Amino acid sequence: MAGALAFDRPLPPLRKLARLYGVSVPTIHAAIHALAALGLVRIVHGNGVYVSRPTSGAAMLNHACQNASVHELALMRASIDERAAIAVAASVMAAEPHAVPRRVRDLTFLAAEREHARFGWANRFVEADLSFHAAIAASLNQAELAVSLYRRVGDRLMAALVAAANDCATDEELHELHARLAVAVLEGRPVVAGRLARAISQRELAALD
Repeated sequence: MAGALAFDRPLPPLRKLARLYGVSVPTIHAAIHALAALGLVRIVHGNGVYVSRPTSGAAMLNHACQNASVHELALMRASIDERAAIAVAASVMAAEPHAVPRRVRDLTFLAAEREHARFGWANRFVEADLSFHAAIAASLNQAELAVSLYRRVGDRLMAALVAAANDCATDEELHELHARLAVAVLEGRPVVAGRLARAISQRELAALD
């Protein structure tokens, strides 16, 4: 996004990127598809991944929302969720208690709202789930792009999320993971928050398949 990589430059293989950034290959795979959905890279099957021409934030939003598949949008959402959980928990860890954003302080309430919504209409449950995760994204520094993207991705995914709502709503472990994530972010534990956000993403992606 900063333009540090030349247009049309091939990226290293996924396994090399995973080693470079200290993450798993599936995480790199998800990140590459999220970048492709944003129009930042293009995937040439059987040939590799190449850097695309730089573009504005608004253009990226339009590209993602108009051209990405449901699977790519879900991966994009998962990437935002994981990054936001780690970043916000780290910021809480470094902040004075009185400086913790209101949205972060509300996370346990939003997790409880998500729990309550499990027993109602599918649309209400999906909205409660999106509100929980959007609150974390909204607490990022310079969060405007992330929040706009998150909301537009949520709108595009709504039909798929509603279709999967019953599986997610009845998943007791998934609810417990959300409750624990709220506590980990509020207590400023980025490593734990990242692990929990990743586990949530994996279960929610599986429900969409």
